[in-house]
Amino acid sequence: MAAGAFRPQYDFAARRVQNLADACCYVAMHLLAANDAAVLAFTWLQRDFAAERFVRTFAARPKEQMASLAVQCAFEHVEHTCMADAWWGELKGPMRAALLERVRRANSLAYRRSPRCLSYRIHYADWPVADVR
Repeated sequence: MAAGAFRPQYDFAARRVQNLADACCYVAMHLLAANDAAVLAFTWLQRDFAAERFVRTFAARPKEQMASLAVQCAFEHVEHTCMADAWWGELKGPMRAALLERVRRANSLAYRRSPRCLSYRIHYADWPVADVR
């Protein structure tokens, strides 16, 4: 589970979405469990092209990458993230360390995100994707 709003700097295609020193858009991410499945919703308050572009780059990724990208995004950007003990326990040590490193860096004032921070590199989850809207 993850729920929170953030200001994306880069999208899932490693392109700059916005300069965080300027007035910025916020994107909210809601990753929830429902009926033995995962549900992911990205929302924003107004018609904002930067936020929409960020979300569209996620929707354009191959479906088999979406669950892992959602996990990465949650650990990179969302303050309120929790997970099932069974899922966390099944991850290999280096995978858990990589996710925890995302949280540690994101909480550092010195952290400068890479354009590839949300690119697919590690397979964290294989939740099937039924629909993208």
